[in-house]
Amino acid sequence: MITTNVCQSCGMPMVAVDHFGTNSDNSQNEDYCCFCFQKGQFTHSQTMLEVIEENLSYLDGNEKVDGHTLTKEEAALRMRVDFPHLKRWSAHQTTHQEYFKAVNRVIDFVNNHLHQPINLADLASVAHLSAYHFHRIFKAVMGESPGDYIQRLRLEKAPLNCRRPT
Repeated sequence: MITTNVCQSCGMPMVAVDHFGTNSDNSQNEDYCCFCFQKGQFTHSQTMLEVIEENLSYLDGNEKVDGHTLTKEEAALRMRVDFPHLKRWSAHQTTHQEYFKAVNRVIDFVNNHLHQPINLADLASVAHLSAYHFHRIFKAVMGESPGDYIQRLRLEKAPLNCRRPT
């Protein structure tokens, strides 16, 4: 039997029943692939952005959509748009929106306190998250660590006459 289901976690087409995940009673689960879901549980506790990054690592540059070869950037954008509609991630959509709000609060805080010492505990407090969780969420959303973000902003805003010659 051939099917055209799409894994509701990683977006992989499941074209054969061998691709289906398994429920806790070992029955087939047609919503999730065998790589994401086994014995009634997700095999990885990754965030949506971590799954996207992992998927991108498997791309070889020959992926085509409607006759157009996708770059990794185009594929990443497509996944960021499509994934929130998959079952696994739609349930977490509210949580992700809260993470984005928390990161935006932190960005506002950083911009208002850029010329003062800022530490991770302060930022985590503004985000209402633990320091560990905040660091992970900030990096996933912004693509750089909070420290790197602050350092980059400070360098960008430094007067030209204070910069080292290159």
